[in-house]
Amino acid sequence: MASAIWNEKENRWTLRVSVGGKIKKFTSVKKGITGKKEVLRKYRAYMDGSAAAPIMVENAWSTFLDNVIKKNGKTDAWINLDKYGRLYILPRIGRLLVSNLTILQLQDIINNARPVSDRVDQLSKKTLLNIRGAIMQFVHFCVAAGWMDQLRGELYVPKNAPKKGKVILQPDAIRRLFDGPAAGDWYINIFRFGCVTGLRTGEILGIKTSDIQNGVLTISRSINHRNEITEGKNENARRQIYLNEIARRIIEENIRRNKPYKTDWIFPNKAGGFLTQSTLRNNWIRIAKERDLPGSPYSLRHTFISLMKNELPDPMLRAIVGHSASMDTIGIYGHQVDGEMQQSAHIIDITMRKIVE
Repeated sequence: MASAIWNEKENRWTLRVSVGGKIKKFTSVKKGITGKKEVLRKYRAYMDGSAAAPIMVENAWSTFLDNVIKKNGKTDAWINLDKYGRLYILPRIGRLLVSNLTILQLQDIINNARPVSDRVDQLSKKTLLNIRGAIMQFVHFCVAAGWMDQLRGELYVPKNAPKKGKVILQPDAIRRLFDGPAAGDWYINIFRFGCVTGLRTGEILGIKTSDIQNGVLTISRSINHRNEITEGKNENARRQIYLNEIARRIIEENIRRNKPYKTDWIFPNKAGGFLTQSTLRNNWIRIAKERDLPGSPYSLRHTFISLMKNELPDPMLRAIVGHSASMDTIGIYGHQVDGEMQQSAHIIDITMRKIVE
């Protein structure tokens, strides 16, 4: 096969080949190796019988999302990809041809991404990192599909991108959360438990009585925002924690309350079934307003980590909240349970008692 040649007069790459006795010409106006690769890609596509019309980004994005569903299902990752596409990516490049995309156009998406509501002035660094990740996944898919050549250069997030602050409950707010008996409110113990354990809300909703043995709680399931029972957020989600005294009392109180419902869920709905994330959020809004509490249910997790970061060694804290490698899920009565886990529960109990009692 002949090689592509840069035509100075026409200012383009040109490849002429004889196909079936006829001369076929493939061209590209892109300069450098990028244009030469594009010419070769057009030639290969033609010879493979796949020389269809160039595909626009919005159509390629739809195919990309379909492929993600086929591979992993409609997970939270897919939902985020769909959101970043609709809000930030497609409005800027949706009508462009995939084969013509440049690294500068993709970087422009990140540089000019703006909030879609007036609640914040600008997007956080984490959100911009997520948008960059979505773009790169899309680019890799398009390269593999033969719709574009590998782009040179790296996408970056501006250094001045703000870091989103986490809402932390201060000691007086924690005391308001724990003020009074739980008997008058079906849901209050969920939030108290989250504050003294640092568990994710979905993990708390997924706890069953069978998950607790000799004071050790095994985290083995979670209920997500689509009301699906899953194995947890990530590979570190499956773990054990030794319950501190305050957490034990909450569990015991709920087990006694739940007996008439004959349910295995520790924090069920009022019918004895599993509690949904939407019901949890609605009741947090009500309780937060009644008790003047800031943030969201997830703020309780941030509060726990903030309180314990100076009390517990980093590896121990990460293991408790699920940010490190999982502990042995079989040998729950081994050294970790008898030693370090009990020690951490004791430290947590002392720290929390100073605030709530």
